[in-house]
Amino acid sequence: MLRQKQKVHQELFKSVKEKQEREQDAYLPPGLINHGNTCFMNSVLQGLVASQELYDLAHFDSNGQPFQTETSGPIFAKRSPQLTNGHGFGGSTDREPVDSMPLGDTFVRFLLRAWAIRDDRKREIVTPKSIGRSRSQA
Repeated sequence: MLRQKQKVHQELFKSVKEKQEREQDAYLPPGLINHGNTCFMNSVLQGLVASQELYDLAHFDSNGQPFQTETSGPIFAKRSPQLTNGHGFGGSTDREPVDSMPLGDTFVRFLLRAWAIRDDRKREIVTPKSIGRSRSQA
C-alpha cells in the first residue's frame, strides 16, 4: 500500500495562496452566521442582497422606471420615506435623517454594507452591533 506524500510548508502555502487569489476574483455571496433559528431569515437576506432590482432601487439607479407596476401604484425610490431618509443615494430627494424608522434604517444599512462587501470582493464579518448602530454612534 502506497502512503500519500505529505505536503511541505511551501506547497501548503502555495495552495492556500492560489485559493485566496481565486476567491478574490469571484463575486462571493454574502455569508451570514446563524444565531439560533435564524437560517430562514439569513437565506431571505442573502436573496435580497443578490437581487439586482433591489440594488438598483436602493441606489436610485432605475433610470426613472418604476420598480413594480402591478400594484395599486408604481414604486419609485424617490417616493420612499425609508430610502430618502438621509442615506445619501437620493440626490435631490434625499432628506435630513430622522430616527423614527430604526428597523428600516438598520435593514437599509445592512443591505448597503453587504453590497459594498460583495462589490469589493472582500470577506468580512458583520455583526449585528456594527449594522445596528444609529447615525449618532456611527
